[in-house]
Amino acid sequence: MKYYIDKVNTWGPANAKCAKLHQEMKQYEHCLVADVLSRDALVEQVRQTVEQANADYPRTKRLVVETCYNGVYCRPEKPASDSDNVFSFTLDPVRQEFHFTEKYVDGMLTIGGERREWNELNKLKKSNSNEE
Repeated sequence: MKYYIDKVNTWGPANAKCAKLHQEMKQYEHCLVADVLSRDALVEQVRQTVEQANADYPRTKRLVVETCYNGVYCRPEKPASDSDNVFSFTLDPVRQEFHFTEKYVDGMLTIGGERREWNELNKLKKSNSNEE
């Protein structure tokens, strides 16, 4: 099964460590994850990134990565509230894939030897029907 990360949610950085983690996590936005093994490797890589940030900034609150269903959350080890997140994202399962087949060629007509976009084709069809 494939997974997709649409958006990495971040909250205002409380310190330099959080700002660094925000930058690191932005690389995963709009990311397609190939399978369950890759998903688990991605979560482990995020954990290692957070552990490295904890080592680089020892005087700040220790951060941990938690997973729940398809969500990945980073928050302080002892959060003040349930919504005390540094970043979070969801690994949404891909329901289906679309692949080009010959039955869709009719919608991609070439008019006058030039490939036209859908909206241009619709305008041309409307103008041709109005002329008749």
